[in-house]
Amino acid sequence: MTQTQYVRACLKKGRRVSSLEMFEHGITRLSGIIYHLRHHYGMNIIATKHKAKNGSTYAVYTLGS
Repeated sequence: MTQTQYVRACLKKGRRVSSLEMFEHGITRLSGIIYHLRHHYGMNIIATKHKAKNGSTYAVYTLGS
């Protein structure tokens, strides 16, 4: 299974995905995969910004309806 297929499957199962979680699976360019899924597969992926305890921001992605 490719990284794109893995992220796509996670989103289709209703999971929320973030860069930190995907990094644990060896996926380091989640934003690039999200771009690909949006533009080549036509998926409605929603990004929600979150703020970490240290003040940095990150996105959590979910599949929209």
